[in-house]
Order: sequence, then structure tokens, then C-alpha cells
Amino acid sequence: MIVFDGYYLKNKEKITEIEQQCCTLVEKGMSVDKFHKKQNFENLAQKSSLKLIEVIDLSENILPSLLRFEKLAKIYFEHHIVSKFVNFLLPEMFIRNSLAGYLMPELIKAGIAGYYCHIFKKIKTP
Repeated sequence: MIVFDGYYLKNKEKITEIEQQCCTLVEKGMSVDKFHKKQNFENLAQKSSLKLIEVIDLSENILPSLLRFEKLAKIYFEHHIVSKFVNFLLPEMFIRNSLAGYLMPELIKAGIAGYYCHIFKKIKTP
């Protein structure tokens, strides 16, 4: 089984209040209740009879795309006329994603979040 997903790399207690707020805004922007910590995900998967074969950090690989999203989100947030036009044309759920587009690159650069590929193999049970 191969899983591509984003995770927190640091405990929320170990980051600043502003960084915690950014994490919350990214979660809301991506319409998820919360991102999981990478280590917690790996532990849970292994408890469910999956053997972790390989973990690949893709954070640097997706950063160029995230930086393009950040530029687009910046235009949306800084230019009132553009945001009004976009709000008229696009559904709210799409617009919420601009929060994630604006903040996610900074969370990755700060080592708070990361994007990974996990490769698992099912362990045969007797």
C-alpha cells in the first residue's frame, strides 16, 4: 500500500501560538478536522498489520508547486477587486483553499509540516 499525504512534524505544544493558528487555518482551508503527526500515522499503520517498507520525504519536491499557489493566494488576499470577482465566480470551498495555499509553504519551510510517501506491505497473519 502506498500513501501520499501531508503531516505535522512537530507537536503543537512545541510551536508558537501564531504557528498553531496557521496550522488551524491550513486545516480549515483544506477541509480536514486535523492533520496527523507523521509518527502517529506510522505507528497506527504498523499496529494494523502493515510493515513500513519505505518513507520518502517529498516536501522539497512539492515546494515549487506550493510557492506558485502561494503567489496566487497572495494576489487574492492583497487585491480586493480580484477577491470580489473570484468570490462571485467560485464556490466557497474552493476559495477556502487559498488559506492553505498561502500558509502551507511557510509551514513546510519551518519544518512544522511535511509531505511524505509511505510504502507499506501487509504482514501475513496466521
